[in-house]
Amino acid sequence: MILEIFFPLLFYLNTLQNQKELYQNKKTFEFYNPQELETTEKQLQIKSLVSDITLMYFLGKDKEAYNKTQELAKYKEAESYYNYFLAVWESKQENHLKAQVLLSQALNLNPELDPAWNLLGYLQSLAGDYTNAVESFKKAISLYPYHPVYRYNLARTYWLLQKYDLALTEINTCINLRDNFPDAYYLKGLLIENSNPEEAIKNYNEALERNFTEEDFIKRFLSLSIKHNKKESILKILKATDNVNNQELNLIRFELFVQYGEINKAFTEFSKIMLNGFFTTEEFRNHQKILEKAYIFSCNYKKELQSFLQKNYKNLQEYKIKLIENILTQPCKTPPKAKDPLINPAL
Repeated sequence: MILEIFFPLLFYLNTLQNQKELYQNKKTFEFYNPQELETTEKQLQIKSLVSDITLMYFLGKDKEAYNKTQELAKYKEAESYYNYFLAVWESKQENHLKAQVLLSQALNLNPELDPAWNLLGYLQSLAGDYTNAVESFKKAISLYPYHPVYRYNLARTYWLLQKYDLALTEINTCINLRDNFPDAYYLKGLLIENSNPEEAIKNYNEALERNFTEEDFIKRFLSLSIKHNKKESILKILKATDNVNNQELNLIRFELFVQYGEINKAFTEFSKIMLNGFFTTEEFRNHQKILEKAYIFSCNYKKELQSFLQKNYKNLQEYKIKLIENILTQPCKTPPKAKDPLINPAL
């Protein structure tokens, strides 16, 4: 989120070169007196520094941005930006109190510095001071009404305060301003999940299509899709989390693959779980019936599991080996396989 607070400042990059060319033209200089030229040149230098520092932070070059910020110190006119960028640096070092002090100084010098208001709201929100965060975000919006991140931050804070109608209004405005903002679709889904689950699933889909794969989001989206039997959404989530290596998500994927009879994929998830040592004894026992169900689907799966154990025996704790071997000793109870004229024909 901190990276996105610089978005309005990046507009300087679009106009700066034209302004430089204008004032560096010798003929143009004839229309200005020396004092005006000096003031203009100083303003351009400040804008150039602000643009450079903004871009550096945006690209994650924090140390370079901090060093560049020191160049602003020589300009009295840039003191508000200087304090603001120092506050950004301190925020990134998790020195939040110091950052708030610097932001107060910046805003005392320039009350119309909208990214400073947004950062102040961000820090207040982190501290759980949601009431004051709302006021800070509203102030940022009053100065720059068309910034989607400011709207998102305000909507999120309203949601935390359980002011859902206000949150929904702000998040809709945010999405109208920027329709490729995955966090906004996730937040909108959260707001309407109970009242309109179908619409919530659509918004979660929008977030997923924009490569939003945060763990809590995936779990919530998957849970809602399972609850409402949205197989298309389930399939999309499974594809998006193919490379996941997380205990809870691996377990959910394992259960789903078992449920839909995709034993090889279930075995892949099972392997991830076992090799990474995620299971506790209790968790494993709770899932023993699921494992038994998987083995009933295919007796051949037992051979694969035996091979897996032989290859990875040293990596598994003894209790896991015993639990698996108990399942493996059970006789195969599967009936003759179902037939399909093309996939598995009856000869």
